[in-house]
Formats: sequence, C-alpha cells, structure tokens
Amino acid sequence: VTSGQFQRVLDIPTLAALRLMYRAEGANGFLVAVLSSGLGIAARVYSIDDLVPRPRPIIDMPTVYGSCDQLLFDARASLNSAGRPLIPEWTVLGFPLVLSTAAMPGVIEDLVGTSELKSTFPIPMTRCAPGSADLCPDASYFPAGAYSFALQLTNWVGAVGHVGVTLRKFLSAAPRVEIRGEKERTVLGSKEVVLSAFAQRSNCEGKSRAGLVYSWTSSPQIPGYKDGILSTGLELVLLKNTLTLGEAYSVSFTVVQGDVEAVVSVMMHVEATKAVSKIKGGNRRVSLPKSLASGARAYNLDATSSFLPDRKVGGKHGGTLAYSWECARFVKVADDDVGVRLFPCADVTKDAITSPALAVDAAALRAKTINFAPDLIGVPTFTSGCKENGVERCDPTAKFYFSVTVCDAVTGA
Repeated sequence: VTSGQFQRVLDIPTLAALRLMYRAEGANGFLVAVLSSGLGIAARVYSIDDLVPRPRPIIDMPTVYGSCDQLLFDARASLNSAGRPLIPEWTVLGFPLVLSTAAMPGVIEDLVGTSELKSTFPIPMTRCAPGSADLCPDASYFPAGAYSFALQLTNWVGAVGHVGVTLRKFLSAAPRVEIRGEKERTVLGSKEVVLSAFAQRSNCEGKSRAGLVYSWTSSPQIPGYKDGILSTGLELVLLKNTLTLGEAYSVSFTVVQGDVEAVVSVMMHVEATKAVSKIKGGNRRVSLPKSLASGARAYNLDATSSFLPDRKVGGKHGGTLAYSWECARFVKVADDDVGVRLFPCADVTKDAITSPALAVDAAALRAKTINFAPDLIGVPTFTSGCKENGVERCDPTAKFYFSVTVCDAVTGA
C-alpha cells in the first residue's frame, strides 16, 4: 500500500489482491484493489472513510453546577479508539466574562490545555480581601453563567469525532445533574429506549434540606403520558414503537431541590429499523437429473416472510416491501477459482427479479451447471453425488447463490 496508509485498511475482502493502492482525493481516502483471475484483471475501489472507525465521544460531565462545585469530566468511555489512546482537543464556544476584570475565566485556559480524557479542575483559593489572612474560593476561576464547549477526539488512524457540551453554573447552591451517555443519539423505533440519569444534592452552603424531586419530559410530547410526565425516577424507559419514526425528540430531566431547578437534556433521532429479508427454507440441496424437461420441476424461492419491524402497510412511513433478487454461481477456470459471479436471473426463471418469490426451473439450472468450468465444454458439474469412474463431474465449490434485498417501497429504507 502506497503513501504509508496501510494502518487505515482494516477489514477489506480483497480476495488476494495483486496490488493495493491508496489514493487521497481532498479529505477523502480511497483504496484500489487490483484482482487477477483466469478471465482477466479487475479493480475494486473502496471508500476508506466508510471503513475507518470514527471516535464516538461519550462524556460523563455534569451540566449543572452550584456555586461551590468544580468543573470535571470523564471521556474514557468513548468508543472507536482503534485500540490506542484517543487524543482530546477542547474548543471553547461561549463563556461568561469575569465581572470585575472582563477577563476570561481561569478554568477555560486549563480545560483547553488539558490532554487527558479525565480531569477535575479544583477552584483555587485566594485571599478573601486584600491584606486578609483568610482564604476563599477564587470567584474569577469558574464564575456563574452559561458555558459552551466542543470536544474533538482523534484516534491513531486520524479519524475524528465531535460532541458539543453546554453547561450552567449557578450563583447559589444547585443539585448536580447529568444524563448518562451521548448527548445526541439515534434510536430505533422498534426497540425499547432506556435513559439513565444521575442526580446529587448540592454540597454548597445555603443548600435546601428538601429532598430531590425528579421528572422526565419531552418536546414534542409523547402521547399516552399524563401531563406529559414520562417518569419521576432516575431512569426513563420508553417501550418499543412508542416514538414516531423520523421525529427528533428533546428529552429533559429536571431535578428540583428546594426552590432551585436544574434541567439537562439529550436529543434523540428516531429511525426506522432496517428491513429484514428472509427466504423460506434457507440453503438446500437439490437433484438435477438428465431426464428433466423444461418446466417439469421448479424450486420455489419464497421471500414473502420478509418484513419491516416497525412499519405498517399503508402507514405514514411506508410499509410495503420492494424486492430485488440476484442470481450467481461459482466459476472456476482449470484449477483456478474465479469466485462467485452474477448471471441474469432470467436464465433460470420466468419471474421478474422484483417478485417476492422466484420459481427456478430445474432444467434451466442443470443447463447452467455447464458454465461452472468454461474450459470444459458441454460438461455439467455437480456439487456432490457423482459415482466413482462415472461420467459426471463433481466439485464441492459448484454452487448457485440466490439472494434477495428488501426495502420499504415508499421510503427506500
């Protein structure tokens, strides 16, 4: 592989390629695999960017802070590190100025300068007043207000992932609140959704002695819940098929301690589950005797049990299946394996490839076995069953492959 980019090639079925070439076009990377067989030379082009695992930042970081709380974060649970440590880079998008000096808070500089995936930023102590021997927390280090950050994680193969964080610090005591996991996530309509939150009473002076009160809400509202309250605990469970496909929900967790209210949110994008394709009966072994006449016997490939997990026929998001069949056979030249190659399905069936089922004509299929080894003119090849010293030719790789792809006829998903 040229350009020193071999580390970017993870798992590509190159079938013993003669040569691998890496090419960069702008910000995109491509791999060209040159293949050779008895029938000639072919090249396949793969998009490297689809194959390199991009980091998925997951931050444990409270987004509500009381007056005495220190900033902290833990991104060690982030995914797709490609087996080596992730490199963090923080960008500050917004912060409150220090009232007395109109300067940038000290915590900003410390956060931007960190190279760790987990850090705590203790509030330094300073003299309570000029000339005083008493020490107080430095109010200019992490002042009250709204903060906005972006975290970029880079893995060792150069792929990057981003996540935004917005937090608020109060002038008074406030409960520590967080929703675990990614702040923006994609969920499937046919799957149960579980969100887990963390909440802790404030440790600051002047805190209320009242217990914490929890509530979960969403925008837009999810039908079926009284007063729009989804849950009053630390965990929210949404049953499958509760959310509307294609909708984006902002789910909020609110914690009240006395007269102070802390709110955190996550964004959920609801997607349809991919269609499930099924061929009744699965793999099979069939008999192809010489006595077969055209149309005398057919092998039925039935894909009508395929389905869309979370869509109803005729619904807003489709529900009618579309089918597309592919027919292939294994090809061999002498002792060289060419591999699986497509052929027109019309050679062995009268059904359209868009039909939910194919009736494969046995006589036409037997005639197709001659093409298994093009150098053996007129000789059919079977997978098994040949008699010793018989006229038939057998090869365990002589197989036919029939596959069906299904999707929603309305949305294409």
